[in-house]
Amino acid sequence: MRRTRTVISILLLTLLFSGCVSSQKPFVTPVILADKSAEALRERAVDLQYHRQRQVMKIWHRLVKENAELCQQNLHGSLEIGLGFAGLYFPPLRSVYKDRWQVGERPTIIYLPEDGVAARGGVQLGDQITAVNQQPVPKEDISTWVEEILLPAIRNQERVSLSLIHQDGTPLTLTQAPTSVCRFPVEIHDDDGIYAATVEGRLAYATQGIIRFVRDEDQLAWALGHELAHLIMRHNQPNAEREYSADYLGTYLTARAGYDPASIIDFWQRLATETPATIEMTDHMQHPSVTIRIEQIQAAIKEINDKKANQQKLLPNI
Repeated sequence: MRRTRTVISILLLTLLFSGCVSSQKPFVTPVILADKSAEALRERAVDLQYHRQRQVMKIWHRLVKENAELCQQNLHGSLEIGLGFAGLYFPPLRSVYKDRWQVGERPTIIYLPEDGVAARGGVQLGDQITAVNQQPVPKEDISTWVEEILLPAIRNQERVSLSLIHQDGTPLTLTQAPTSVCRFPVEIHDDDGIYAATVEGRLAYATQGIIRFVRDEDQLAWALGHELAHLIMRHNQPNAEREYSADYLGTYLTARAGYDPASIIDFWQRLATETPATIEMTDHMQHPSVTIRIEQIQAAIKEINDKKANQQKLLPNI
């Protein structure tokens, strides 16, 4: 599987001027205009990436929460929050994240489902974490603190004490037992390819390419649900049969999370139009033909709809 770093590229505009300048109008140097253009582009880039991060967090949260019973032993705790902090972002964009979305140096709440554990405890969007279990956030190397202190404290599924500060400066302490979710995290990779994938059986990721290509959250949910299915079934190397089984289970995971898996048919049809090679299947291909996949996905959708009509629990037949 290809893995790329998440990097946001900023296009800097250079404005060229020619001709005469009227003495009645103030002269603005090209450098100043270029700086203003660059700042506007930074703001647009940050807004786009921020909304994409929140969208993926929302979909993944629903997938791993609503399908916890299917993850069996692959569970950990979650306070149902999504975090961002300056150290995660391209340095020229950090001040923009702070100004536009109040994402500071400390871990900041950027995603918060209303019915989640943290929201019920009074946590708000924009709150910053100051400590977990009385271990304060350090001034430097916050990424390591998050990975080695914060996340393990939450994921062990035992009661955790989280200290936060609201945007108005009011402190809050959340003492709560995390809810159990499928233990796999998700990332966004800066890749124009139209795909999602897993890494070494431990996490899933979606590319910028597939996020741009999907037409709605249902399609992105199915793509991520397919990868969650690979993780649940512990698939390491792809082949046609594993793709079929991940399509089947992923369709169930998508429906159980409240999304419409039927939307993915349009995705596959458009992808086949863009990349005709996916229409065919040969012996050496790791992924099966799109036409066969569509047929099998439609069969899984019919199976799900029949269970809904008969008021049966949506459990896959595996």
